[in-house]
Amino acid sequence: MIPLTRRGRIALGAAGTAGVVACSAAAVVVRGLTGVPGLAIDADWARFVDAHQQPVVVGASRVLAALGGAPLSVGVAVAVAALLWWRRGIRSAVAFVLAAAVDEALVTALKFFDQRPGPSGAVFEDRGSFPSGHTAYAAVIAVVLALTTRRPALRVFALALIPVMALSRTVVDAHWLTDTAAGALCGAGVAAVVVALLAPRRP
Repeated sequence: MIPLTRRGRIALGAAGTAGVVACSAAAVVVRGLTGVPGLAIDADWARFVDAHQQPVVVGASRVLAALGGAPLSVGVAVAVAALLWWRRGIRSAVAFVLAAAVDEALVTALKFFDQRPGPSGAVFEDRGSFPSGHTAYAAVIAVVLALTTRRPALRVFALALIPVMALSRTVVDAHWLTDTAAGALCGAGVAAVVVALLAPRRP
């Protein structure tokens, strides 16, 4: 894991905390919405996606849906943790596992609190559509990888996972657009806070 100065740790932790607070505050706002989906941007995006369905995109989205959900998500977590341990040390692996666990707990709590109806045929609709757990999980993986490597190309690839997963969740009618945005904030925020707490100190 890349060492951080005290100022860097504070800045990273503050940014992560802001993301978690923003996601939680948005859940309160969304809970008070009337109608489905309750936001014009969600309805407009859903219509746009439905009007531009492509077999390749739908197929790829279904693959991502399977990888981000149990039981395959457990295998993905093990693979990512093992890769981080091998390439970046046990501290990086622990940071990822801890961030993934905290993220899952937070997302589940917000889903139960919010109970937002999802699009037609949405998965996890019984627990609420807000926020997107798949997008949050992808954000945890992406941010931890980006913060534990010095390679710009790998950072770009890792962070690209977030919008790709977010888009895929709307393509398969699993979530509204704002669900995925909140999931990205939640996962990225949790990951940033955990890395800030566990990163080695640099003078």
